[in-house]
Amino acid sequence: MIKFLKEHISLKEKKVEVIVFLCLSILTMSIDVVITYLNGNFIDLIIDKDNVGVLLSYSGILILGYIVSIVLNYGYQSLSLILREELSFSLSSKLIKHIHRVSILKIKKYEPSYLTQRIYSDSSDIINFVLDNVVMIFANVFIGGVVLAYVVSANTKIFIVFVCFLPIYIIVYFFSRNRLVRKTKEVREAQNIFFQKIYEQISLTENIKTEASFFEYDDYLKKSYQKYIKSFSKYTKLNTGIKSLENFLSYGFYAMLLVLGTVEIVKGNLTIGNFTIINAYFTKMLGIITYYLEVGKGIKQIEVSVNRMKELFDLPREHNGNILLEHIYNIEVRDLVYQYPDNDHIIFKDFNCSFEKGNIYVIRGSNGKGKSTLLKTVIGILETERGIYINGYNICELDMYTIRKEQISVLRQKIEFPYDTIGNLVRKNGNGKKLFEGRVRELFFNRDFNLEKYFLSYPDELSGGELQKAYLYKILKKDGEVLILDEPTSALDEQTTMNFFGVLEEIKKEKIIIVITHDPKFEKIADEIIQL
Repeated sequence: MIKFLKEHISLKEKKVEVIVFLCLSILTMSIDVVITYLNGNFIDLIIDKDNVGVLLSYSGILILGYIVSIVLNYGYQSLSLILREELSFSLSSKLIKHIHRVSILKIKKYEPSYLTQRIYSDSSDIINFVLDNVVMIFANVFIGGVVLAYVVSANTKIFIVFVCFLPIYIIVYFFSRNRLVRKTKEVREAQNIFFQKIYEQISLTENIKTEASFFEYDDYLKKSYQKYIKSFSKYTKLNTGIKSLENFLSYGFYAMLLVLGTVEIVKGNLTIGNFTIINAYFTKMLGIITYYLEVGKGIKQIEVSVNRMKELFDLPREHNGNILLEHIYNIEVRDLVYQYPDNDHIIFKDFNCSFEKGNIYVIRGSNGKGKSTLLKTVIGILETERGIYINGYNICELDMYTIRKEQISVLRQKIEFPYDTIGNLVRKNGNGKKLFEGRVRELFFNRDFNLEKYFLSYPDELSGGELQKAYLYKILKKDGEVLILDEPTSALDEQTTMNFFGVLEEIKKEKIIIVITHDPKFEKIADEIIQL
């Protein structure tokens, strides 16, 4: 676990905040011990009534101590909350960046809503555990030593009672830790799956309405909830039982302390002020003991989160070469063999085709023939050891991240935008200023459709055709040398489709244009039709 924390939690960017946080943690814990001691002495001074001046001085010191404590606690709590969120985001974003570079097939094994909940909850739990314990695990040793030193100096008999109860708490810890860890893991997994089912209820609302399958989906949710609540109930009963046992021991310990303290006061071996301090320190000592018992269980519990995040961090990154290309002149598919993992069906076997600059290629074929698979292998989304060559280079040798970013534009059949204004989304790509003249500009800025009118709108406010035009604008503005279009006219009207054909013929001279479509009208502008 320590290795994981060192590797994935970087404190360099938050160095100052972390140092201030550590200092405030130590100060808030220390001043609480000091104020408790001063309160006890103040009680003895009141009983003695010897010196009013000393009483007033003590009152001033106590008031100042309380004010300082309030200020320190305010600073600590404020900084703690902000730091937790920032470090949690840093850890989760690091994992998301890693996931972006993992094979798409490995990531698709995880349901998105489940994975989202899992990453968020695990990163928050890990950061909270680290910040809660990075100071306390050491500071409590010192504070516990100070408390015990005071108790032994005040009354040896009470000190012996303190020491005798320590082994009992330790036994309780060893009794409970393993079972609680198992139940924690079970309830976490059940919770993630339950959240996944809730996500489905929202994301499939249109399907549910269309099929009027309200009762069926409600039943799915209830079944998932029943599994979760069953796991949660077992965890709660075990956790509550352990805490009840600890409380029983605490109250028994306190009863003995109360009786023994009263006897010692009557005998004159202990002042009321000292007993007040010991009583408060007893509560603090129980808190320290409970803390170490809880941190022991917490370590086991947090190992669940660490192992779940480690599982994702350990997913191997996909291969990416290091050769860059200034231009793309041709793409050759040579003796391609491809089948999906865990699937006996071979999509391609010794398949051959080529794509040259200056041409429009139309790929046709019935569903399941591998049209999308072919294009994903061509641009390196699906990994192949051989069979794809760009400018004569094996795709494995090429830096396809940079090549895709700078030279390949892709319109997917399913249009997906991040949730932002259309203006912000479509303006992020763009080096093709010269391209946006004449017919190309006319396609997006005309009397019937003016994209600029939608710049302040969000994706869900646009129709399918409007959204498709916005995405076409985005990828054409990128001006990549390879243009891949998956059903680009599926949501376009007849006139816009004809104008789009004209645009493709106008820009094809400097590009490789590959179109997946069932639309027979594309045959009019195709230089080659590839039938799968």
